[in-house]
Amino acid sequence: MYYGVVLLAQNELKEGENMGMSLKALRVNAELSRQEAIDRLWAEQGVALSVNTLRNYENKTSQPLVTTAQALASLYGVSVDDIIFL
Repeated sequence: MYYGVVLLAQNELKEGENMGMSLKALRVNAELSRQEAIDRLWAEQGVALSVNTLRNYENKTSQPLVTTAQALASLYGVSVDDIIFL
């Protein structure tokens, strides 16, 4: 049943839209380690995170603040709406 729901959702997407990606997938696609990602967040956005905090966001055990989510989206070159946080 769930499989059918996913297919239906994919079919309802408009051209050029995507279903979103997880933070981990975005980081891996950017070819960054967690440490590299948090170093760039600090250098480029002024946002300080620990490796454990980023791991928790990626594993969905905690949620980032809106400002942190915006910084992560900027780092990975996507919109906050493109990131799956749950």
